[in-house]
Amino acid sequence: MAASLFPLVISWYARANSDIKSIADLKGKRIPSGYTKQKISGLFGNAMLATAGLSPDDATGVPVPNGIRAVELFSSGQIDAVSWSLGSGATRKANAAVGGIRVLSLEKSPAALQRLQKVAPGAIIGTINPAPVWVGVKEPTNVLMAPFIVTAGKNTPPETVYKVVKALHANKKKLITAHKAFSGFDPQKINLDFGLPYHPGAEKFFKEAGLK
Repeated sequence: MAASLFPLVISWYARANSDIKSIADLKGKRIPSGYTKQKISGLFGNAMLATAGLSPDDATGVPVPNGIRAVELFSSGQIDAVSWSLGSGATRKANAAVGGIRVLSLEKSPAALQRLQKVAPGAIIGTINPAPVWVGVKEPTNVLMAPFIVTAGKNTPPETVYKVVKALHANKKKLITAHKAFSGFDPQKINLDFGLPYHPGAEKFFKEAGLK
C-alpha cells in the first residue's frame, strides 16, 4: 500500500415502485450473475448479499459479462435489482429509464461488516445522505465503500513513494481538476488501515505529516 484515495460507493438498487425494500427482499428475485469479464462487480454484489445472510444461490441468477450489461438488463426489465456504482452515469440513466430507483440500505453492524469482509476484504459499510449525486437515496443509507488505492512494489525506492504520496496529499484541488472523483478524497485519511502494510516511503511521509 502507498495511499488510500476516494471510495467507490456501491449498493443494490431496485425500481422505486417494486416490493424490494431491503437486501433480504432480494431472495428469489432475478439478479445478475456470472460477471465473466468483471469479476469484482459480482464479488461486491455477493458481499452485500452476505450482510443479510444471503448468497447468490438464494436468488435467480441472470448471466451477465459485466456491470454495465447488468444495469442495461435492469433498465429493460429483465432483472429485478442490480448492484452498481451509485454515482455513475449508468445509474442515473437507469433511474430515468425505470421512473425512479430505490437504493437498498445495508445492515450496519459488526456482524454484517464481518460477513461483508469475508467476501470482500478491505470493503467497509459507510452511510450516505440524500444529495443530487445519489439518485434513489431518500434517507440516510448504508452502502458498500471500496477505496481506490495506490500500490507500490516492495522494491520501489522509498524516496519515490514518499514523493508520490506527498504530492497526492498536498494537491487535492489540482487532482479534482483532473477527475471530479477526487472531490471525495480526504488527504487526512490517505493512510487508512486496511490490514495491509504500507510501503516504507509512505510511512515516512505519514510520520512527517503527523498522520495517525
